[in-house]
Amino acid sequence: MVYRSRFNQGWLLWLCMWSCLVIVLSISACSGVALPAPNNGKPPSHLSSPRPQASPDLIQTGVLTVGSYLQYPPQAFLDPASQRPMGFDIDLITEIAHRLGVKVSITNMGYKTLPDAVTQGEVDVAIAAIPLSDTLQARVNFVPYFKGGEALLVPRGNPLQIATLNDLCGRSVGVVQNSLEQSDLELTSASCVEAGQASIRLTYISPPDTFIDALTQKRVEATFQDLPQVDFYAMKYANLVQQAGPILNVTMEGIAVRKESVNLGHLIQVVLDTLRKDGTYNRLIKKWGLIHGALSS
Repeated sequence: MVYRSRFNQGWLLWLCMWSCLVIVLSISACSGVALPAPNNGKPPSHLSSPRPQASPDLIQTGVLTVGSYLQYPPQAFLDPASQRPMGFDIDLITEIAHRLGVKVSITNMGYKTLPDAVTQGEVDVAIAAIPLSDTLQARVNFVPYFKGGEALLVPRGNPLQIATLNDLCGRSVGVVQNSLEQSDLELTSASCVEAGQASIRLTYISPPDTFIDALTQKRVEATFQDLPQVDFYAMKYANLVQQAGPILNVTMEGIAVRKESVNLGHLIQVVLDTLRKDGTYNRLIKKWGLIHGALSS
C-alpha cells in the first residue's frame, strides 16, 4: 500500500538522521570540540555581571591605600579604646575595597593635606567629608557619596523653640572655632545687633564630643555644627538632645581620586551604585544615624 510504503520510507529516514546525530555527538565528545553555546556564545544575562576587579593603577598591588582625617566623628575617627579607624566613611571605603577584592590601608592625615596626598600619589583615594568645590574638582576627580551641611542641636524638647539662626540673638551658642559655622553665626550676630537685638554669645567647643556636655550642663543653649555630627548625636543621645530648625548649606561630599586613575574612579562608582542597590549603603547610613546625608535614590 502507498500508505505503508511512505511510512517505511519515513521511518528509515528518521533512523538514518538519528544515527548521524549520535555519530556527530560521539566525535565531538571524543575530540574535545565544543558545541556552539546558546545566545551567541554569551552567558545568560543573570551571570553576565562579574564582581568588579581592582584597577591596575593602585599604588600597592592588592591594596587600596586611603588617606583620611581621623578626627571627624561620626564619619572618620579613631576608636578611643582600640585606636582603630572607624566611622561611616571608614565603613564605606572598607566595604568598597572588599567588593573590589582588595585589602584596605587607611592613613591618618591632616585634612588640608588630603588633596595633595592624592595628586602626588601618596594614597590611591581620600575620604573625609571632602566637599566637591570647584577648586578641588580642578585637581582631583570625585565619586559623590554623601551630603553634608549645617544644623542646630538643642536640648530635648527644644524648650526655647529655636527654629532659625535668627532665634539665637542674645543666646549662648556652642561652635567649633575657625569653622564655617562660626562665620555664619558672626554674620547672624551682626544682623541681630543691626535689628536692635542682643548679639549671639559664642562659646568655642573642642573636640566635638563635648557638645553634648556643653548642652546638658547648660553652658550653652544651642550648638551649631556640621550636619553629620548633629544627626549622630541626636541618635546616640536621643533622650537628651535633638536637631532644631532647617538644614543649611547642603554640600555634596566625594571620594577623591587622582585624575589619571580613571579606571579606579569608575570601579568605585560601580561598586557604590551596587551598595546603594543592595541596601548596604542605607544600612551604614542607619548605623551611624546619618539620615539627612544619604544620597537620594
